[in-house]
Amino acid sequence: MNPVFSKIVVFFLSVVIIAYVISQALANFYDPYEAEIVQKGTYVQELDLNGFFIRSEKVLSQQKNGVVRYHYRNAEKIAKQGVVASIYSREQDLRNLEASVSLTRQREILLEAQNRENIEGVKLDLLSKEITEDKLELISCIDERNFTDLEALSAKLMLNMGKFAVCVDNSISYDNAIAQLDQQIAQLNAQIPQNTPQIIAEESGYFANVVDGYETDFTPEMLEKLTIAQAESWLAGQRITESNQIGKVVTEDIWYFAAVISRKEADLFRKGRSLHLKFDSKSTRTIPVTVQRIITERNNEKAVVIFESDYLDEDLITMRFESPQVILGTHSGIIIPKQAIRMENMTNEDGSSSMVKGVYTQLGKTVRFKKVDPVYEDDYVLVSKPNIDATQYVSIYDQVIVKGKNLNETTR
Repeated sequence: MNPVFSKIVVFFLSVVIIAYVISQALANFYDPYEAEIVQKGTYVQELDLNGFFIRSEKVLSQQKNGVVRYHYRNAEKIAKQGVVASIYSREQDLRNLEASVSLTRQREILLEAQNRENIEGVKLDLLSKEITEDKLELISCIDERNFTDLEALSAKLMLNMGKFAVCVDNSISYDNAIAQLDQQIAQLNAQIPQNTPQIIAEESGYFANVVDGYETDFTPEMLEKLTIAQAESWLAGQRITESNQIGKVVTEDIWYFAAVISRKEADLFRKGRSLHLKFDSKSTRTIPVTVQRIITERNNEKAVVIFESDYLDEDLITMRFESPQVILGTHSGIIIPKQAIRMENMTNEDGSSSMVKGVYTQLGKTVRFKKVDPVYEDDYVLVSKPNIDATQYVSIYDQVIVKGKNLNETTR
């Protein structure tokens, strides 16, 4: 046989064998479909917003000329003519005052702890349980960086431990410790200036120690004339400026949040609808709001939605430009990826045909079409109501096909 011809024959035989091996491997190992297991759960329908807060605010005219000691925390209620802050010329004066206040608080705790009338009839097992709970609460506050309640919890723990010691041993007395505290407090008070300038609130309201420069621009009165272009301009040119003012008083507990959205998204809202806004701040929970107004304009692809609320906390009262999520609803059922949803022509019991929404499920080599019973649907998921007929409707733990061509019911 011709050597050249032999080589050609061997070459073609090799190609055939390789092609056969590849085809067998594909037949056994290649799956043209991608599938996901669906489960029951709760889907939260959210929309990202970009907007700004609008409040009734009165800036305190005094500036921070010295070391400021605030008498109120953010969002704390201030009475008219209430002392908002005191000004000290030296930082050491403020440190001495804070030390005096802290020692005075300790003195009051020790006095209460050894008061026999207060501890008469106290059960040690209950007091011991309360001390353990106080310790766990204190640890939890530190772990969560919730320093607002730290001082009150520490005082409560100290008081309960003081009571426990006196209950266990009647001979225990805190008189010497109280006398030492009295001496330290007197020494500190002697070094603190008595006539310090004080800042008075001209109106009642809620205190905030942040002035951002928008207090006279973002007022409730501006809402009546607010346009979409103005809202977009505010968001595009936002400039938070550092201020040397002492702070401000929010004179009304009602505030507003205006957000620019698309005209299509405006259809998700209606005046008076109750919703929740979710902010990124750890200490701020989801905030209940009401849709106060929706601004739309002819031939404008944008819109403005305005929310209203009377909820205040120390974070919210200092916020201005924010990007929260609005929670439009929660839907429970079988959560199915939108790419798994198909439309198929099915024959009804009366012999007519109609298009039915469903999914193709995969079990081993078997592919079956199952209908869905929609509870909610958007561009990402479909939430289906669980159905007892698992042969006709999608069920939890079904393996639904999310990617594949030419799908049909078959046993592969």
